[in-house]
Amino acid sequence: MKPNISAVFLVSCQLVFFACSLLTGDVRLVNGPHNCTGDVQILRDGSWTYLYPCSNYSPALVCSQLGCGNPVSFLYTETGRNTSQVNCAQNASAFTDCGISGTCPDCAYDLVSCSGYVQLVNGSRECSGTVEVFYNGQWASLYDIGWSTNQSNLVCSQVGCGQQQGSGSSETSGYALKTVCSGNEFSLTSCSFQECPSCAANSSKSVSVECSGNVKLVNGPDRCSGAVQYFYNGSWVYLNLSPNGPDLICQQLGCGLSASVANISTAPVLYVWCKGTESSLKDCRIYSGISSDNYMVVNCSACTQDCSVCGLNSTCKNTSGCDCFCIDGYIPSDPVWQMGKTKCNSFTKELSSFNNSNILQGLLHYLNNMNSNTAISEGIASNYLTVAFQSYNSSSQKNTTIDNIQVADTLMKISEKVASLLINTEVTCLNKTVKTDDLELQVISVGKDKPFPPLMAGGNEMQLGDIPKQYSGSVVAIFVSYTGMDKLLANNETEIDSDVVTGLLKEKPSMNILPLTNPVIFTLKHTKMKPKNKTVTCVYWDDTGVDKHWTESGCTAILRSENFTKCSCTHLSTFALILQLHDENQENELLSMISKIFEIIGLVFLALDIIIIALTYRATKVDNTSHLNLCISLFVAHLLFLTGADKTQNKILCSAIAVALHFFFLASFVWMFLEAVQLFMLMKRLKKVMVLRKQGLACGYLLLIGYFVPAIIVSVSASLCFSGYGNENVCWLNIDQGYRWIFLGPVISILCANFILFFIIMWNLSSLLRLTEMEMSTVKDTRMLILKSCFQFVILGCSWILGFIPEEIFSVLFVVINSQQGTFIFIVYCLFNMQVREQLRQWFVCFAKKQEDASAKSLSTT
Repeated sequence: MKPNISAVFLVSCQLVFFACSLLTGDVRLVNGPHNCTGDVQILRDGSWTYLYPCSNYSPALVCSQLGCGNPVSFLYTETGRNTSQVNCAQNASAFTDCGISGTCPDCAYDLVSCSGYVQLVNGSRECSGTVEVFYNGQWASLYDIGWSTNQSNLVCSQVGCGQQQGSGSSETSGYALKTVCSGNEFSLTSCSFQECPSCAANSSKSVSVECSGNVKLVNGPDRCSGAVQYFYNGSWVYLNLSPNGPDLICQQLGCGLSASVANISTAPVLYVWCKGTESSLKDCRIYSGISSDNYMVVNCSACTQDCSVCGLNSTCKNTSGCDCFCIDGYIPSDPVWQMGKTKCNSFTKELSSFNNSNILQGLLHYLNNMNSNTAISEGIASNYLTVAFQSYNSSSQKNTTIDNIQVADTLMKISEKVASLLINTEVTCLNKTVKTDDLELQVISVGKDKPFPPLMAGGNEMQLGDIPKQYSGSVVAIFVSYTGMDKLLANNETEIDSDVVTGLLKEKPSMNILPLTNPVIFTLKHTKMKPKNKTVTCVYWDDTGVDKHWTESGCTAILRSENFTKCSCTHLSTFALILQLHDENQENELLSMISKIFEIIGLVFLALDIIIIALTYRATKVDNTSHLNLCISLFVAHLLFLTGADKTQNKILCSAIAVALHFFFLASFVWMFLEAVQLFMLMKRLKKVMVLRKQGLACGYLLLIGYFVPAIIVSVSASLCFSGYGNENVCWLNIDQGYRWIFLGPVISILCANFILFFIIMWNLSSLLRLTEMEMSTVKDTRMLILKSCFQFVILGCSWILGFIPEEIFSVLFVVINSQQGTFIFIVYCLFNMQVREQLRQWFVCFAKKQEDASAKSLSTT
């Protein structure tokens, strides 16, 4: 008979007896690939000695004292060293606080592996987050440029978190480095790290990694039951554990305590020894000298009594205690199962008591009439949900979109009601999970002012922020993940790329829905491979109106990777990820055509404006410098945009075009501002009968401000971030990296100033009209000026505000109105200007007279 491994291990520890003395030395790790992994040695009486495995200390103490992060593994190695045994208190901060015994020749010794100078921060759990390395005395994140799956696996392995499950990017904050690896490194710290000014200039993002964790239960009915596997030396291996090990694994996986343990005969596997005081399996010793022939199967939640008492048409679910529930097609006669009383009745018979021919509506009515103060069990909840979804799956009427939406709406209401019925309003803390073929839901309740752990369902995650302190009772969160609901809620324009999930937050005991004060973070796994030309968008299901639909309102994608997307939402509802199936280029084709037509019309009128204003410059009584230069700037900007914005093949040429566009559009807005100033000064002097040319700003000052100010802004921005000009789509500022604010900042300031000046002008002019003692000619001129001022609203660029409204109709209005600034300038300064009209009339008369003279001369010669 094979001896018990745990007993052998205990006896071997007790056979070594030493006389205790005080440890006065330090600690180090030797014979490893780097200074944070290796055999543990302590300094004793001036010489280094190895540590005997029966020593009472934590590997975290070694890693902490060496500044090597957190423990990754704790290995009991083969015999063959002179060792010492130490005894450390649980609160020991260094090995100098521990007691030490004598020596043991040719004995086994400990090997500790620490995470070293790598860590994961700001993640939703221990094994996820932004990657950071300790470099030159400070922690630095790593740019995602050139990052590979191999590097993600190095990170997960080095921090003791198994294998990478996904990687993504997040905004870079603080110090960051570029990683250069050959592909043959043992750890991430073996790679080289470089500062990357170009990465910083381009606002490159930092890499984040999701790891699997170092332990899992496999081949079981759920994640809380199965054979124990541990990630060791780059692969998953089966384990046998000491008696305290199963409880530790169940706690580490968030599955409570172990309820049953079994050993299965197989090939030799690793044996792990846990004392029972560890916080993670990383703190337990892996005993390489003993290989067990049995691997361990752990059930973290199993029935504790004979479930045959549940009765006919019933079964038992593996939850804590014995949870009876009915088999498919049957529902319990009582909302709370009572042993020996509750029976499982056919659902079709029970339907007659619902007084409703529609099965789903009948079940919803039945659930709504149940006493909300009586909490149902997970098994009964599973019964109701299975009946609901099976009634739809067996129905043949699944044709129209409207029908599908109504069915989906009812199914989600049933699921939310069942989840609410799981809650015991008299119990402060609870954690319940229900899983069927069609959904998985988790319900968690916490006490007042307590934080919520992440809620998991169907491989998706919901992470709530801090709960407001003003709520008097405990708070409960509900998270549901549906399988197949996407088929009911998809339409012709969108394709759902995730499970549909629902999140709710309620206050006990009232069970009223609570609003969010902080955004909630959803991590949704992708169900499809995303095409390169499609965009994954975070959306929620808006069911408030008659036309129920998906909308992005309040939801933003904060992290996208190949396997999952993180969404930040300001409210709780039903959420999903959608792929836009229609091509955005086709959607914008009409708008592009309209833009080109009106751009050409606007260019024609701008050319006429330039010619007429230049030729009549001296004939008018006002200074037309600002009018002329505004037309020139707008003409060059629109012409260059129309002919050069798509020249993206040559990057240098594209960047040069983007710089020129930036300058001329910015100059146009500066001239719009000068137009507003000139009009304001004209209004101030309106009481004078004659309007003199020099009543505005001098021509030299106008030219200096109109071109020097935009030249300075563009020169500084181009010298500091030239890479922000032009991309593969258009020769303009790269809006994805925030460079658009180099243009939008000054533009918004000018628009605000022009709005203020415009309304001051209109207010003062309306006041002047009310002065009856004015001469009639002055009043007539004032009315004409008010009419011109209405057109000036567009000329001053105030209508550009339409570009900030994200609606398609406003996009069309923005293109049509603002491309016609030249047309409005022609109306105001040519058609409405008496001096210009008179000058044009004289030219036409002169031209006609010359033509007549030429014709007469031609006839006389013949």
